[in-house]
Amino acid sequence: MRRNTSLVRAGCALLAAVAACAPANGQCTQRWSPEFGPAGAPFTVNAMAQFDDGTGPALYAGGGALSPFGPDRIGRWDGAAWSDVAGGISHIANSFCGCAAQVFAMTAFDDGSGSALFVGGSFLQAGGVSAGGIARFDGAGWSAVGPPLTLPGCADCPPTAYAFTTFDAGTGEQLYAGGWFTEIGGAVVNNLAHWNGSAWQPIGGVTRNRFGVEAQVRALTAWDDGRVNALYVGGSFDNADSTPADSIARWDGSLWAPLGSGVDGNVAAMAVFDDGSGEALFVAGQFTSAGRLSVRNIATWDGGAWNDVGGGFNGRVNALSVFDDGSGPALYAAGDFTLAGGVSVGNIARWDGANWADVSFGVDGEVFALAPANIRGPGLYVGGIFTVAGGRDSPRIAKWAGCEVCYADCDTNGVLDIFDFLCFQNSFVLGEPYACDCDPDPACDIFDFLCFQNAFVAGCP
Repeated sequence: MRRNTSLVRAGCALLAAVAACAPANGQCTQRWSPEFGPAGAPFTVNAMAQFDDGTGPALYAGGGALSPFGPDRIGRWDGAAWSDVAGGISHIANSFCGCAAQVFAMTAFDDGSGSALFVGGSFLQAGGVSAGGIARFDGAGWSAVGPPLTLPGCADCPPTAYAFTTFDAGTGEQLYAGGWFTEIGGAVVNNLAHWNGSAWQPIGGVTRNRFGVEAQVRALTAWDDGRVNALYVGGSFDNADSTPADSIARWDGSLWAPLGSGVDGNVAAMAVFDDGSGEALFVAGQFTSAGRLSVRNIATWDGGAWNDVGGGFNGRVNALSVFDDGSGPALYAAGDFTLAGGVSVGNIARWDGANWADVSFGVDGEVFALAPANIRGPGLYVGGIFTVAGGRDSPRIAKWAGCEVCYADCDTNGVLDIFDFLCFQNSFVLGEPYACDCDPDPACDIFDFLCFQNAFVAGCP
């Protein structure tokens, strides 16, 4: 951390009438970063991933345009500004229905031809290249990932890739894609397929009505529960292959299996997390029972049984992610809800293994995506259709910094200078938690100014 020492004395003088410069209090403050500012993202955000295109790590985000004639629905964020991603994806996903193109899934993966960012959604082109539903960006340009996704017999339905994950079924790690598509290049796949580096392959067979998952796949993850290493598939379906499986199933590389009696609604997100009681699969979406257990939109599968998670939520959950905010790893859940286990929250909540907690006032609209990334410092990136995060304008995208190690770097640009004083002053005037919670008392007063001054004088690592 660099510090403009010529301004330290100016910073002290600014508050000299109240107190002299003193050592920092070392306080760890939970806060949202002002990284994006009031401009936020130029599109609604459905998916995010960190990827290094050869010029350093950056956050890639994608979603839908703010208007039918908006920008290309995908961008690269380097911590200071957005940049174009080689032309982005096409504006029209389906020439029959006129549906607007959207991005729904992103992941970095090396399929044997070099590390690349794989992007899934409902689109016909990426950077001018024909790539229906799934495309690959290598840092320089776009390429198709096999033939386009199709939904024969449904001209008004744009085929869509909703989820990616990687899984090793015994022949090496491969990319798995799930969504709403029944064929790829004429091969029947029924909403789920894996990419071997040169071609898409169905899961377990090629016949239309027996293999793959019926209806839509919305979430994928791999987990070894100590008994079996498997791919877990969630969405809205009744069968996996010929096996009854309500909205969630497990594929071990050769056989499908249900998770008890499944859930009675839709699965939208999954994550593996150890909350202190052993590693488990957290499953979320919109449902009221898991197995025979009454739950509210989230439950855990421990490998043999379903369990409740702190009373759940009063609305749907769209995303789950594990992130260490400086106080230890925790599970974050986000979506469209105001209560988490009885605690008032703003569409995002933190699970520490015992209780749900508010994330510093949360955001004021629905969240679609969560992504841990280290862009100018670690954080949990939050994307959706909100306008405010933690009381600060940050439309459609925000960064949860968690336990801020360098509290004095208010504008998070890596340099301590007068702009950090101005940033703090603005936050104080707005009554934001960052400024008002500097010292431990609940008041928003001059002692918070002194607290900030002390942190500034002490500098940062």
